[in-house]
Amino acid sequence: MAKKKRYKGHYCKICSEIKANEKFSGKGHINHICKECSSLSVEKRSELVRMRKIMNIECSGFYLSKKDRDNLKKYNKNKKYSEEVREYASRVLDEAQERYEEMQEAMRADEEFYEEDLLDEDFSEEDIYLE
Repeated sequence: MAKKKRYKGHYCKICSEIKANEKFSGKGHINHICKECSSLSVEKRSELVRMRKIMNIECSGFYLSKKDRDNLKKYNKNKKYSEEVREYASRVLDEAQERYEEMQEAMRADEEFYEEDLLDEDFSEEDIYLE
């Protein structure tokens, strides 16, 4: 079995890029923050981390867990987060709600279709048990 090829360098959790070893300071390796991102202000770095978390929630799939919805609501309502973070969280939450409503509507349509189909055909209990 062949060896798994690993990427060269380190991953920066702020800019989400894999960069060369030289792009990190000594403490940057441990914290997973490159020199460029460590030169940013603390507020900007935390904003980028929050945006990355929201993007991961958005890309995680069709269904949002209760924890994800609670985090998005927290980001949306709290004034201490930047306007950009609040707008992005609001947009992701609205899109998830729309997907949920579309899914519920499709499920209702399927149920109605099958109920009508069963009501149209005359089955007796004997027919059901014979199969």
